[in-house]
Amino acid sequence: MRSDGGRAVGVRVLLLLLALVGCAWAARHALANLWLSATDGDYRVPATASWWQFEPTVMNPGSGGWWLYGEDAEHYYHFRGTGTPPYRSISRAAASTCQGFDPRRVETWCG
Repeated sequence: MRSDGGRAVGVRVLLLLLALVGCAWAARHALANLWLSATDGDYRVPATASWWQFEPTVMNPGSGGWWLYGEDAEHYYHFRGTGTPPYRSISRAAASTCQGFDPRRVETWCG
């Protein structure tokens, strides 16, 4: 039979593990964006996006490491590669008014 002290240590270890997993889960986008930025000079997080929330949803299928489509809590993004900025964005609110909107097909974006 375990003592109350042993049980308390077990609970603390479990809580510590849950906290570590929670931190890693919350930081997953930032870590991925940091890694991709460090390993590929063409990878950029949009200036209006949060490093903590930006998620590339479609990556370039070729040898380049840039994203074609991405999103965060506020916007959808399409990487054009040229222009200032080199991406197009649409807010989630505006996207909800686009008939047939598909975040992975820029031709369905309205406005």
